[in-house]
Amino acid sequence: MSPENLMIPVDQYYQYHHYHSMFPSGDHRHLIPAFGSEDLGSSRCSGVSLDHQSAASVNVQNQQREGDGDDQEGSTVMIKAKIASHPSYPKLLDAYIDCQKVGAPPEMVYLLDEIRREKDLSRQDHSVSMCLGVDPELDHFMETYCAILVKYKLDLSRPFDEATSFLNNIEAQLLDLRNGT
Repeated sequence: MSPENLMIPVDQYYQYHHYHSMFPSGDHRHLIPAFGSEDLGSSRCSGVSLDHQSAASVNVQNQQREGDGDDQEGSTVMIKAKIASHPSYPKLLDAYIDCQKVGAPPEMVYLLDEIRREKDLSRQDHSVSMCLGVDPELDHFMETYCAILVKYKLDLSRPFDEATSFLNNIEAQLLDLRNGT
C-alpha cells in the first residue's frame, strides 16, 4: 500500500472520524460500539450490552433491506462492523493515528490527539461485541495490519528523526562558532 493511500487532508480526516458513523441512522444511540476494551490481556472476551447488540443487528438488517439489492454493500458493512467491534481495533486505530502524526504540522497533531481522546472516552462507554478467537482469519488480519502500521510509522519517522538530529548538530556548531569556542 502506498503512503498516499494512508494520507487524507486534515479537514476530511476530522469530518470522517468526528462525524462518520458505521450505520446511517437518525438516532445515534444505536450505533455499533466502535471501540473495544483496552484490557486485552486479562480477558479474551468482553461483554456487550444487549441494547448495543440488538441495535447493531437491527441497523445491519435495515441497511441491507433499504439497499438496492447490492449484496456487496451489505457485506462491506458487515466487514466494517466486524473490524470495528474486534478487540484489537483500538490498537489498530492508535497505530493509524500515530502514522498520520508523523511529519504533520502541530495543528494536525493536536487535532489527531483530540480525536484519540474522544475515542478513548468512547472506549470506556462501550463494550466489544466480539471475542478473540471467534474469527481466526480476522484476528490474524488485525494483528498483521497493526504490525504493518507500526513498522510503517517507524519507517516514516526515521527520515524526520535523522533530519532533526542533523539540524540540531548544525545548530550546535553554529552556536559554537558564534561563541568562539
